[in-house]
Amino acid sequence: KATETMAKKTELAHILPLKYFCTETMFKNMHQIDYHLENVSEELKRELLKDAMNINLRELGFLDEANLLPFLHMFEQSKEIDFSGISEWMTLSMCANICETIGPSIYRLLSKMTNVDNTGLQLLVENLPNLVEIDFSGSYISDSGLSIIGDIDQLTTLKLANCPLVTNEGVIGLIRNLPMLEVLDLYGLDLSSPEVLESIAGLEHITDLDLSWNCFEVDSFFQLSVLKTLERLALSGSIIDDQGLHLILQSSKKINVLIVQACHNLFTIELYMPWIQILDNLIEFDCSSCTINNEELSDILKYIPSLQVLNVSYTNIDAEGIIEALKGEEVNSSLNMINILNCTKIDNVKKLEKVKSEFPSLQITCMLLK
Repeated sequence: KATETMAKKTELAHILPLKYFCTETMFKNMHQIDYHLENVSEELKRELLKDAMNINLRELGFLDEANLLPFLHMFEQSKEIDFSGISEWMTLSMCANICETIGPSIYRLLSKMTNVDNTGLQLLVENLPNLVEIDFSGSYISDSGLSIIGDIDQLTTLKLANCPLVTNEGVIGLIRNLPMLEVLDLYGLDLSSPEVLESIAGLEHITDLDLSWNCFEVDSFFQLSVLKTLERLALSGSIIDDQGLHLILQSSKKINVLIVQACHNLFTIELYMPWIQILDNLIEFDCSSCTINNEELSDILKYIPSLQVLNVSYTNIDAEGIIEALKGEEVNSSLNMINILNCTKIDNVKKLEKVKSEFPSLQITCMLLK
């Protein structure tokens, strides 16, 4: 009865985890299902899998190797397959066998497997002829594995965040073979070669670039100043300075998300204003853990007219500075969220409550208020 009641309430749902036995009515319009199908009948499984658009295989511990392949062959319309965190006995060769049947429809592949063998990866790529998105973040893919991915000419999205075996040389060779890339995530790879940035500069279609927590020299960032299609740029933890960021932003006028968390060379007095004043299209700005005081906060709110989300957590602003900045005559009216988490100078709840009353549409996040 509980299941049938839930079915009526979730008739239009598109995403739901399958952790318990459920009736077919519940999944009439489902497009994405997490398969925890321990107690579901074979007939119901086939009905559910037939129209599933996303395959999430993260918790298939109840299936052994012999039963997995027949189970997954029931997918007919899937567009995405997620091998992240699956059972230890799964290899890329097995994944390739799975994709031999359902592969032609798959356009997006996710995997955080620790066992990334090149033979299996080669087979996997061959069995996914229409693949355009790959997310191997957190996996143990190596440079030789990257060379295999480099053969996918049509690839538009590549995410390799926190892959410990990836090196400068592997990334350089890979990027030069993927001219159609639009999204590139190289977060946390400890890359340092200027040639990496040089190769990225040749990506004419790139819109989303994450180079956070790498080790590029401050004078190498100028190479990114030729990029004109960027809409999202993340450089957290880098040593880029105000002049380098200004050069990039002068060319990348479409940027609407800028993330420079813990970039301690930014916001130097008299040097940050040139790039702050050209962020006409910026919607989201994360400058948490930067050297920001009340004056910088006031300038941000004054000169970025389209800003909607601002993160200044872990900075040196105080309650009075926030109130004064928000009340400024030239402050933009589009701001709807400001994050001031762990700003140690903010300890006056009453003043912030007053701000909330005067700006009722503004969401203020601060968990350490006393």
